[in-house]
Amino acid sequence: QVLAIDIGTDIWTAIAYAWQPKESALMARLPRHPLVEKIVNSGVLIYAYGYMGMMQMACCWLAFFFLAPGMIANVGKGSYTPEEALINTTASTLYYYTLVVGQIAAAMATTTNAESLLKYMAPNMKLNICIVFEIAFAAAVIYVPSFQGVFKTTGLTTTQMLAPWGTFIIILICEEVRKSAVRSKQAPVAAPDGLKAGLLAS
Repeated sequence: QVLAIDIGTDIWTAIAYAWQPKESALMARLPRHPLVEKIVNSGVLIYAYGYMGMMQMACCWLAFFFLAPGMIANVGKGSYTPEEALINTTASTLYYYTLVVGQIAAAMATTTNAESLLKYMAPNMKLNICIVFEIAFAAAVIYVPSFQGVFKTTGLTTTQMLAPWGTFIIILICEEVRKSAVRSKQAPVAAPDGLKAGLLAS
């Protein structure tokens, strides 16, 4: 399942970001100083692991324990009946599928830093195609028997397939609140004359 996430789904949306159109207010921001502000800095790490990653993890574990009936009763057991083993497989499949949905939410949410998705929408058709492919691949991992044997998954009910999309809604709402706060603190800043002159000279 880790390979299915890293190679089968997550990598394609990451590649599609190469064609992502800019935010409308991007040119109003001062350019990043390459020696002062690194591309991967503490803010990026906190956002990825302490914020977005935590939301995805919480939703995955909620799906794992509460969308697979009987999973909580299985905790701590050393051996399982065939029925209990199926519950474990269902729970791990739900974790996988919820994480895929969380990846899609993150892919959509992080297309902008401050601009609302209600305004920005989804202009990157390559990313949109990759998201459709991601959903189709996840469905194949869950329902195709040959994939089930490789990835240790099992078919889910309609409710179990729909419920994880609550993760998508939660993440997008949290991101819209964050972006609104970012916009309220931002004001268009003109580049200093010296910087303008240097850019023009180069």
